Parts: sequence; C-alpha cells; structure tokens
Amino acid sequence: MRVLILFAVFTLTSSAEVTWQPNTNFNIPSNFADGKLPCSKETVIFPETIQGSVRIQGDTAAQEFILPETGDITLDGTLFIGSNDKDQCSEGNKYFIDKTVSSWADPDVWSSPLYNEATPDAERVPCIGDTVAFPVNTTFAIKLPELTQTVKKVIISGVKYNLYSLVRHIMQQDDSQQFYVNSNRGIGLRIREDGCRSPFKGCPCQEYPLKIECDLKFCPVPQCLYPIKPIGFCCKICGGAISFEREQNFNLMEFKDVVERVVASYNDDNIVYHIGIVEGNKVQLVVTEKYEYKGQSAMVAHDVNGQILKGWSSGVQAVSLSGGPLSDANYGLKIAFSMLFVVISVFGVLYAYYYKIPTPRLHLPTMPSFGRGSTAGLLSRFDRRTESIVSLTRRDSTVTVASSAGVGTAFRNPLYSSKRGRVDVVESEVDNDNM
Repeated sequence: MRVLILFAVFTLTSSAEVTWQPNTNFNIPSNFADGKLPCSKETVIFPETIQGSVRIQGDTAAQEFILPETGDITLDGTLFIGSNDKDQCSEGNKYFIDKTVSSWADPDVWSSPLYNEATPDAERVPCIGDTVAFPVNTTFAIKLPELTQTVKKVIISGVKYNLYSLVRHIMQQDDSQQFYVNSNRGIGLRIREDGCRSPFKGCPCQEYPLKIECDLKFCPVPQCLYPIKPIGFCCKICGGAISFEREQNFNLMEFKDVVERVVASYNDDNIVYHIGIVEGNKVQLVVTEKYEYKGQSAMVAHDVNGQILKGWSSGVQAVSLSGGPLSDANYGLKIAFSMLFVVISVFGVLYAYYYKIPTPRLHLPTMPSFGRGSTAGLLSRFDRRTESIVSLTRRDSTVTVASSAGVGTAFRNPLYSSKRGRVDVVESEVDNDNM
C-alpha cells in the first residue's frame, strides 16, 4: 500500500502541462524557404509579422538583415554584418519563414516547468500523464507521431478534447490550426486519464518509444574540454552523467536525497540535475549548469558516484565527466607559453655566458710625435690573437720601438725584392751655410 501511495505521489508530481510552441530557431535550415542557412553574402529577409520569438544562436553572418515590422527577435551569440570572401556562396536573398509545420518529435517545440538543461531531448516531448496544450489564438501546423503516443489530456485553444472529439476536430480543422496524420492506423495519439505508474520523469511507460528528430535541433559549441553526450541527448553538453542497472529494491527517494545533499554542499544555484529511466531498466543521473559552465556539475556527478550505496545497481556503472571550462584551458595555455618563453630565455643567457665567442678588439694606430726624444711613426694593424705592433723601417737601420708588450719588433718592407734589385742610398752631408 505504501508503495502504491508513493507511486501515486510521484505520478502527480512528475506530470505537468506540456505546451506546444513553434520552433522558430534562426539556426534551423528548415526555417528558410530553400532549406539552407544563410551565408555572409546573402540578405536575410524576415516576414512582415512574426508570431513567435525568433532566437539567433552562435556566430551568425549575413550581408544584411531586413527585420519584421512586428515580432520578437532574441540574439544569443555574435552577429556579423557584411560579406566574407572566404564563403563559397553567391549573393542573393534568403527568406526566413514563420514556422508553418512542426513535428511532434521535435524536442524544441515543447515547453514544461519540469524541463531544465539536464533533461534529455528524448524526454522533452509529451508523455503518459502529461496534458498537451495548444495556446489560444495561435496559428500552427503539426505533424502527429507515426507511432501512437499516449497522453493524459489534449487542450486546444482552451477547449478540452477526448479522443473522439479530437478526431472530429482534425477532420474539420481550418487553415489556422492544422494536424497532419502520419499513420494509417490512426491519428497517432491516445488519451488516457490514469497516467503512468512509474516514479521516474520522462516516458518509461510509453508503449512505443518516440524517435526524436535530432536533425531539427541546433547544437551550440560546448564551452568545456571533453564534452559528454548522455543517453537521450541530441547534442554534447558540459557536466556529468551516471547510469546503472537498477535493482528491484532500488529506492529513488534515497538516491534523490543523496543527489540533493551533494548539490546543496556546493551552494550554487547554477547547478541543475535530472533523474530518469533510460534503455529499459537503466537509471540515469545528468548534472549540468544553467548558465556559464564552471565545472561544478562534473564534480557533483563525481561525488554522487562515490556515495552510491551498495546494492542500488547491478552490472556496469557508467560515469561520464566533462573537462574544465574552455576559458580556463586557454588561460592555462597562455601561462604555459609564457613559462616556456622564460625558460628558453634563461637557457639562452646561460649559454651566451659560458660559451660566448671572444669579441674582436680594434686598436687605433699610435699617432707620431715630433718632439725631442720622439720615435719614428708606427703603423698599427688589427690582430685577433696578439696585440703586437708592426712597423715599417729601412733594412740597414735599426729602430727601437716599444710595443704594448714591451718587446721591440722590426719588419722588412716587402717592396724590397731581390728580383727588382737593391737600391743603395748614399748619405751626404748638407752644408747649412748654402741653404
């Protein structure tokens, strides 16, 4: 009896109203007339009126934007205006269309207070026990699922429908609200009030699991090293995930208490988590962060994995943890390059100090003096290995010079060659009286 009451409580708390909203994401190719995203050389033209909110994510470039007269456009990234010569495309117009047809299996067309950033895409669609609501005064066209999905209620523009009235409404629908049936066995929906008897969020009771159309989803670049992709996700995320086969005596409340205590110990409102059932009998915990990734969610998953009680799981227990933020990685890389530059500089200085090549020195010639006791003029030359002074003098004369080393030296003039003969120089006395 206690177990039945517990399941009933979880059924009430896990079911919610799931509201349809058109997927008007700018970064989805199907939202453009030609089914392709614009390039920097093209002009993006919006319709005059947009009913929903258009979200532009990531880095987006276009030659020009022609905005609607009425509507809501949200920028969540960087917008580049102007052509880029590197883009392999031609100039022209790119027409954005207000979403006319959406798919039931598109995870981005449904919103619920139970969804958060840790909720897998496979569980972002209406499930057993959920009330499906189509807002009042909205124009839409939706492709119903091929495999029959069970929901608790269907409300269209404030009017509640059962299966019979819903079929009749689909057959008599007008142009403003259209349902496209994709199955020959029925409309693809079944309405049942009793809901699901599973304490887990998501769609564990759905008879025909729905295949999520991940190609309709825009995946931003994860801002972490080694991002992970938990079961049921279309895109890689930053954070941590734990999955394990549950035993029959698995206590969801105890497990949830462990997760709550670990999350509370970090005292960070940015951390969110999700517990669900995947692949038949596996329990999966996903922990991530709502805004900027700081690495706390991965640490939470690591701590929870260390505190899982014995007997909760059987078989393989898989743990996936992403790395640190990209901003920290870039900062560390800058520090590493700076340290490498410092080390190279230090070794360069040491090498130059211990293994330096002697620098050549230039000695200027000694200028002759003509005073009493002066010596003849000397011609100095550069010599790398010695500091000796070389002089030019006559062969039969002796000139005493003082070198820088204090040793006299003499040099025979190379102009005097044996082949050219010798020249005798005769000294004569000069009569001073005749001068």
